[in-house]
Amino acid sequence: MKKIPLFVDLRGKLVVVIGGGKVAQRKIKALLRYGAKVKVYEPKPTQELLSLRERGVEIITRKVEIEDLDEVVSDAAMVIVATNDDKLNREIGEALRHRNILLNVATSYELSTAIFPAVLELNSVIIAISTSGLSPFLASYLKNKIREGLEREVRVLAEIMTYVRANLKSWKLPIEAKRAAYSSVIRDSEVVDLALRGLIDDAKEKALKKALKTLIDMGFMS
Repeated sequence: MKKIPLFVDLRGKLVVVIGGGKVAQRKIKALLRYGAKVKVYEPKPTQELLSLRERGVEIITRKVEIEDLDEVVSDAAMVIVATNDDKLNREIGEALRHRNILLNVATSYELSTAIFPAVLELNSVIIAISTSGLSPFLASYLKNKIREGLEREVRVLAEIMTYVRANLKSWKLPIEAKRAAYSSVIRDSEVVDLALRGLIDDAKEKALKKALKTLIDMGFMS
């Protein structure tokens, strides 16, 4: 079953994590990086998990039973089920599957309504990769291949587009005008070539001129 690619803002929102092993800890650290509040239910927390209290993680040292779920998830924006018991993971996942809540079951792509893709961040550009549950290893491999092939180009283009956007921001332009202006910049091979040669200032100047010319040609500026 394919899932719609979607970026979600969890800053300040509660995410409940059921389980505290290595898989759960990787997800917890990702959540903390993006500003979520995290509460973990783990009856036998490791020292590594306990150390996350210093980063604001609340740890409840007890096992979650099916009959506890209403209490456990009552205020959560998202629930992650990542115990070391596949059967329990499935039981909890099935119990939560149709609730109005984001759900990630570490051992079941099918029961999950939200997944953690392989993520590549290049400045303000974020690339998320999923293989629809087929192979997390393949997703990680593709992330590294993209990094090797595009990292430098994406970084300089992000810097250039940020510059162009900032200069056009004061103009009350319709969305189609902005799209055309940005597209003209991205498609200009000379802009990219200047940037990749390290001439960032020249690339920014040419990019802005290209964007302005496109807007003038379209009649949005004079």
